[in-house]
Amino acid sequence: MEDIDSALIAELRRNGRATVSELASNLGVARATVKTHMDRLLKSGDIVGFTVVTDKEPEAAALTGLITIALEGAAIERVVSQLRNHREITSIRTTHGVWDIIVEFGVSTVVDLDNVLAMIREQNGVTRTETSIYLRNRL
Repeated sequence: MEDIDSALIAELRRNGRATVSELASNLGVARATVKTHMDRLLKSGDIVGFTVVTDKEPEAAALTGLITIALEGAAIERVVSQLRNHREITSIRTTHGVWDIIVEFGVSTVVDLDNVLAMIREQNGVTRTETSIYLRNRL
């Protein structure tokens, strides 16, 4: 990835609604350069989508964060299948290392988080979990 690609992605992370003209101005390059790089990043899959963050998000999911999960045996497919059924779970990633699965969650209350954790810990094959709550985005 070229330096301009990295800088462009950083600008989009700061302001995903920036126009091509604004991005070009911030990066000190021509509009056509930004457009060419954006098109290439989208086509290559380096940028796979865009999202919206609203001021209302904290009300919808007052607590967000990660739950890391360690498993024993061949439980991964069964556990992932169960996790997919819960709307509070917003992302499920398998990993290599100490943890087998990393789950992102969004819940309204501490009681809701406790219920999600109880559901995960009840899954056959789950040996250990650790929870980290996001505080604020510093991007």
